[in-house]
Amino acid sequence: MCLKKIESELKKKENELRELRKENRQLRCKIKELAASSSVWKDKFLTTKKKLKMQALPCSGSVTSRIDRHKYDALLVDLSVNIYVLGRSGFRRVVSILSYLNKTLQWDLKQLPCKSSVENWVQKAGYHIYANVDDEKYQDGYGIIVDECMVVGQERMLAVLGVPAAKTVPTALNLGDVDILALKVKTSWDGAAVEAMVQSVTEKMGKPALYAISDGATNLRMGLYKAGIPRICDSGHQLAL
Repeated sequence: MCLKKIESELKKKENELRELRKENRQLRCKIKELAASSSVWKDKFLTTKKKLKMQALPCSGSVTSRIDRHKYDALLVDLSVNIYVLGRSGFRRVVSILSYLNKTLQWDLKQLPCKSSVENWVQKAGYHIYANVDDEKYQDGYGIIVDECMVVGQERMLAVLGVPAAKTVPTALNLGDVDILALKVKTSWDGAAVEAMVQSVTEKMGKPALYAISDGATNLRMGLYKAGIPRICDSGHQLAL
């Protein structure tokens, strides 16, 4: 009787040990994920700190950083755009941050840009990035992501995003890793219109994409087929099916 009780207790302890080992493995995986996430955020912090770190901001009208037909310096424009993009701030918040930096760091700027000026600079910077794609990262080929991404009233927006054909980073693909290669709005997108959009991207890049990623929409599939671009199923939609 005593032996059976001991055996029962032993099995119970073995089960508890197995559960503890399982929990230990899960915690180790969690620690690895947190360490990787911490490394990514640390890199972002250092990049942002490097961009914003400066001893003094040139006075408005400086010869070395002056923009033609503009009363603000290139450095002030660049700082405003980066605060908006990297700091995830609104346009009014950018003006508030510039005002604080002006007082704290004693830049002695007599006039700061308004919210509308910052918004205008961000839009121009975005268009410049759209019109001037960095070709160097696509030397080994590129892929495209095609999607009808937005509907406004009766209009439908078709976006074509570019990404290096081969995986270059250990993390998952995010918005910062892609470029907008084409963006257009029409009342409807049939296969021929999608094909023309893809062909315009081919002309812009100087070579066709190695593959395309899209959902299973008939017009997208037909357009990619006519353009001769191999299609890969969008994983989110495909897993849902």
